[in-house]
Amino acid sequence: LFFTKLYQDLNQVTVENLEKGIQVNVYSERSCPGLLVFVLKVFEEFSLNVLEARVSCKGSFQLEALGVEVIIG
Repeated sequence: LFFTKLYQDLNQVTVENLEKGIQVNVYSERSCPGLLVFVLKVFEEFSLNVLEARVSCKGSFQLEALGVEVIIG
């Protein structure tokens, strides 16, 4: 139920592959408790380290993050 509600509240999610990493932008008109933690867990599941991030949770939710793939070996 939490993820269904979360998905309905998201207005825009974009992922762009850049030379320096992967740019992720998430926007929701309403702030959603737990959304930041959820997004960071997705980064972890895809083995991405966050190099830069800007987050605003006041009223709406906006996240801009740059991640790079963790190479183990």
